[in-house]
Amino acid sequence: MRLVSFTGSIETGRRIAAAAGVGLKRVVLELGGNDAAVVLDDAPMDDELIYTLFWNVFGNCGQVCSGIKRIYAHRSVHADLVDGFAERARASSRIGSAA
Repeated sequence: MRLVSFTGSIETGRRIAAAAGVGLKRVVLELGGNDAAVVLDDAPMDDELIYTLFWNVFGNCGQVCSGIKRIYAHRSVHADLVDGFAERARASSRIGSAA
């Protein structure tokens, strides 16, 4: 084995790095990422915002350390954001099912 790749906690990452260092293995560690997006009440609830948030959540099937894990939205934009996400998901599933 020439490479160790791990996604998980910082503590486990430390142990893996120490163990891999003994044999001078290459190591790729994705540790501790848990990113949030905040949508304020004055955010423009437009296609660009929905598209950007959607693909930052679901890009690469959500398997990105820096991907958005949760969204905090002001009450005044919450319903529009949910509706926009639902429409984007429907559109994306139609694209995938056309293949």
